[in-house]
Amino acid sequence: MRARKLFPFVLLALVLASSSFAEIENINNLRKRFSVISRIKSSGKERWHSKVKAEIIHHKDITFAYFEEEGEEPRGKIKRYKTWKSSAYSCLEDSKIFPYLIKMVIKNDQGEIIEDLKKIYDRENKRVICTVNGKVKEFEFKESLVDKQNIVVWLMTYPFEEKKDINFHLLTHAPAMHKMNMKYKGKEKLTIGSREVDCYKLEMLPDLGLLNFIRVFFPKTYFWYEVKAPHNFVRYEGLESGLGTPYVVIEIIPQEG
Repeated sequence: MRARKLFPFVLLALVLASSSFAEIENINNLRKRFSVISRIKSSGKERWHSKVKAEIIHHKDITFAYFEEEGEEPRGKIKRYKTWKSSAYSCLEDSKIFPYLIKMVIKNDQGEIIEDLKKIYDRENKRVICTVNGKVKEFEFKESLVDKQNIVVWLMTYPFEEKKDINFHLLTHAPAMHKMNMKYKGKEKLTIGSREVDCYKLEMLPDLGLLNFIRVFFPKTYFWYEVKAPHNFVRYEGLESGLGTPYVVIEIIPQEG
C-alpha cells in the first residue's frame, strides 16, 4: 500500500541543521485531531483516508511530538482493501525537531500483516536502524535527515518569510535515502471545503547534482501551508509514492477535539 508511504499523517518531525527553522513553537499548537483524504488528481476519485490523533508529550525532561494514525484504502477494480496503523515520536530540542521512533503495520482484508515497519533514529550514535518485514538496513544519521512520514510537520517550521531554498536528506520507507531540495513558490488562495485559505506554496525537488537539468521531466511535488501561524498543513499534490504511482491530491480535514 504505497499511499500511506508519503503521508499517513503524522505531522511529526524531522531534522534540519539550519537554525533558521526557528518557529519550533508552532509544533506546540498543531492540530490535535484531523482526518486525511487522498484523491486521484485527474478524476477526484478517493484513494484512501485516515484519522489522526496528535499530542505533545513531556518525559524525563524531553519533549516529544506524538502522532497516531489509523487508515483505510478501500477496495477498487485493481487494488485490494488494506488498513494500517502507525505511530511516530519526534524529539523537540534546541529549536530543531529530530525523528526518534516510527512504527507502521499494514494489514490486508483478511487481517494478515503484509508490512511491518520500524525505524529507530539513534542521534547519539549517528545511525538509523530500519526494519521492514524482519529485514534490517542501517543508515548514517545526518543533521539534515527528514523522514518521509514526518515531512509535513517539519515544513510547519519552514522559514517562509526568508523564502530560501532548503537542502535536506529524505529517508523513505523502502528504505532509501535521497538528497532533496525545497523551494518557496509564493502564496496562493485555496478552497478547502466551504472555506478559502491563504497559503504558502512549496515545491520539493530531487537534488541530482550535475543532472539537475533533467528535473523538468519529473512529476511536480507541491505542499501548501496556511499563511496564518502556526502554518498548519493544507494540501499535498504529487506522486502517491515513487515513480509509477498515481498523481494525487491529499488534504487535511480538521476535526473538533
